[in-house]
Amino acid sequence: MLKKRSFLIISTVALLVFLLSGCSADTANGKIEYDHVAMPEETDPYYIIGFADYVFVGSTLSDGSSVTLPSGNKRLEYDISVRECLKGSLAKAIKAAYPAYYENDGTLVLMEGETMQDDGLPEKGKNYIFVGTAQPDGSILLESLYAKTEYNEDSYQRFIDYVANETSVDRERFISSFEIGSD
Repeated sequence: MLKKRSFLIISTVALLVFLLSGCSADTANGKIEYDHVAMPEETDPYYIIGFADYVFVGSTLSDGSSVTLPSGNKRLEYDISVRECLKGSLAKAIKAAYPAYYENDGTLVLMEGETMQDDGLPEKGKNYIFVGTAQPDGSILLESLYAKTEYNEDSYQRFIDYVANETSVDRERFISSFEIGSD
């Protein structure tokens, strides 16, 4: 009876460990692949900032969690503490979708263009300058190749210049649910 009970307990624990440790979409396996994004103006930050709705300094409060956007695209969503808005007006705590995701096997997929390549995911607690656009559902999607720039005085001054001299881009714009003053 004791052997049967021990076998049942060990089998149950083994099954639980197997089920809980299965390959989840948030489990990195160390492999990286790149999705190509077509951004004709990828080398023109003034255009990218003109296209964007928000440019802000902040830090990530969490590791990214996998989400599927209404478009069906996978992304990693981050909780971000907003320290300063350079363009737009956002609440102090927001969520934003980063242009990267994990394949089912744990391979990290980052974005690359013709001349630029994402260098990795935002690190929890680190300060960045983020660039994003409001989506029709009120969420914020960070820009593919300008999603995050490590914050330092030089990058901050560059982005102040980009915002002050941005190229006017005529496109349909939406309001994020994290925008101050939005419903």
